[in-house]
Amino acid sequence: MNRQQKAYALAKAKKETLFELQREHETDFLKRSGYTNPDGEVPTEFYMIDDEAEFTRLCAEFDQSPLNLTPRINEAVAALRMAEDALIDYALSITPAGPREILNRNRDKYSIRKKLLDIAFRLDTRTVKGRR
Repeated sequence: MNRQQKAYALAKAKKETLFELQREHETDFLKRSGYTNPDGEVPTEFYMIDDEAEFTRLCAEFDQSPLNLTPRINEAVAALRMAEDALIDYALSITPAGPREILNRNRDKYSIRKKLLDIAFRLDTRTVKGRR
């Protein structure tokens, strides 16, 4: 792997880890809150709360809790976007001029961006001379 691929892999893993931790924290918070839906079910995620007033109250309480990882998640998402851009820049730098221009103009279209990232991440960079 080259440095762009490594940075992308690490940023993606960090973001996914934080999202998973946030889900776990939500579940723990909701279990400890004592709230149950009218059917007796304890929600495991905020969107499962039936009572709108309780939803608002519990969300506000969670936002102030040290369990809330939203600021760290936002930083991880921004870091991932930068790593994605660097990886796409690398992929385009080794692409022939004609396709490079077309791909670069459309690099922010979701389907093209995802495909560029997939291809660039799987690229065997040992075969590319002088561009690591």
